[in-house]
Amino acid sequence: MNGMRFLNSPKIVAVALMILPFSAPAIAETSGVQWLKQYRESSAETRQLIESITAAEQDGMAWHAARTKIDAYCPPRNLSLTGSQLLDILGRSIVSSPALGEQPWGLALLFSLERTFPCPSGGASR
Repeated sequence: MNGMRFLNSPKIVAVALMILPFSAPAIAETSGVQWLKQYRESSAETRQLIESITAAEQDGMAWHAARTKIDAYCPPRNLSLTGSQLLDILGRSIVSSPALGEQPWGLALLFSLERTFPCPSGGASR
């Protein structure tokens, strides 16, 4: 019966509740190939959403570069890329380097932008 009291302990319940979220299986991020496949096979409305999400991802990269004053890629100053243009850049990069397509799509996009718009000397500090 002492074992049953142990299981009824509030501390044990609290510990179990704390570790429960970590016992779930990990969910992998969507790869570049999967992201492009979703885009190509979706309705016009969903395609527009994917374009918006992709553009927002790139905006986040730009804000990070502005904050850190280090550019990972260096597009022409007056260039404003649309979501569909970013997806085209991603697709072309994956065609030329298929292994890139297995990376999470945001990382694959970053690598694609680095390849498309390289900075002088590999990375530019502002």
